[in-house]
Amino acid sequence: MAAIFGRRKSVPGRLLAPETATDAHYAIVKWINITGCPEKNKMISHVFVGVNDFDRAFKFYSAVMNELKHKLKFYEPDKPWAGWMAERMPRPLFLVGRPYDGNNAEHGNGQMVALLAPDRRSVDNAYTRALANGGACGGPPGLRAHYHPDYYGAYFLDPEGNKICVCCHDPAPR
Repeated sequence: MAAIFGRRKSVPGRLLAPETATDAHYAIVKWINITGCPEKNKMISHVFVGVNDFDRAFKFYSAVMNELKHKLKFYEPDKPWAGWMAERMPRPLFLVGRPYDGNNAEHGNGQMVALLAPDRRSVDNAYTRALANGGACGGPPGLRAHYHPDYYGAYFLDPEGNKICVCCHDPAPR
């Protein structure tokens, strides 16, 4: 347990509060990595991004999701919609498609979807693939220590103007 929760000694069967916010962040990341926590994550079921040009959106998101090693769960161009998932994890899903109500999709100011990357190189590659497939720069890949010391992210707009972030929370490899 001490390896998970930082410098303080733990007592078997009891979790100690981390001393700093950074300790808390590292404790959570380590706990997730050790326990395989994703099946315990009950916060997000899915994210749906409305699009008007499904074919263009599918090409764009297929390139980005492939770079992040997310698997296509379904593709139904007649509806039209598609969904991706992390390998061996049925939830959360990332979905794109025409709005259910039949009206045009519109992006919102202040809304963003952040996709988790397995490492910093994947952030760089996903950003490059996004721009190569019709995306626009919203902030190039880089360290953003104002969020936390190891936050490495990139921001871009999909071809319809939806703001997307790809980020990695792990320390740089040594």
